[in-house]
Amino acid sequence: MEKITYKDKFLNLAEYWFQVESTEKLKCDILSYHDLKEPIIDVKSNIIVRKAQTLVNDLTLSTEELFSKFKSDTRTKIRKAKKKGVVTKFYSSTDLLAQLEILDEFIEAHHQFLISKNMKGKLKKDKLQAYCKANMLVLSTATHDGDNMGYHSFIVNGQIARGLYLASLYRNKDQAADKNLIGDANRLLHWEDMCRFKELGYSTYDWGGYSKLEELKNVNRFKEEFGGKKEDRYHYLIPNSYLGNLGIFALRGVNFIRNMKSKKQLN
Repeated sequence: MEKITYKDKFLNLAEYWFQVESTEKLKCDILSYHDLKEPIIDVKSNIIVRKAQTLVNDLTLSTEELFSKFKSDTRTKIRKAKKKGVVTKFYSSTDLLAQLEILDEFIEAHHQFLISKNMKGKLKKDKLQAYCKANMLVLSTATHDGDNMGYHSFIVNGQIARGLYLASLYRNKDQAADKNLIGDANRLLHWEDMCRFKELGYSTYDWGGYSKLEELKNVNRFKEEFGGKKEDRYHYLIPNSYLGNLGIFALRGVNFIRNMKSKKQLN
């Protein structure tokens, strides 16, 4: 069972990934299940359920077959990034706990990435450290001549590597050539992520979602370049205390307001 526990404001939270196990003695206010392949049948009434899609690549294929499923142009861009000297690095949870400054750099890069997209938010270091302590977080980076091109992070369990957060830095670049190189470096990083996870015995590379939102259609197109297949996934938020029930009701209200605003914008 892949799980972490942490505190967010006044709520104690527990996250479970990839599968469901008994939580009868678990002390938390809200527990969440993420990336389940099958829906939970017997759950409480006051829950939030999200059915989503993702793209996955089969890492049990040979390296040649895996690479051949990429679009031809994508394979060309990967080779180009490699030829230009883009360097990738791979950090395990143990590596990150020993070098917390790398987490700090990633958090800041992700923050700037969100700002460039006119979005708010900042990753919580204590939550990322909780993932590391559970041996669930992997981080990879791409650099060129000492400049950061981008970061990928994954939730892992030894079989599945699921994309979590990423930061691409091309929006800070003015020259088209720089932007193209960063795009190619990002493709190379995904490919070398797959190769590394394959070497470690993983079977599944999960892209962390396939959105239905119009504004993310270009992100979907990018993911589709790598020849993965669509699969359904289920995500749950379940209250486990009085405070947890209040938290879920509050979140329902926020989601309702967001949905109403989206409908008004469409109309």
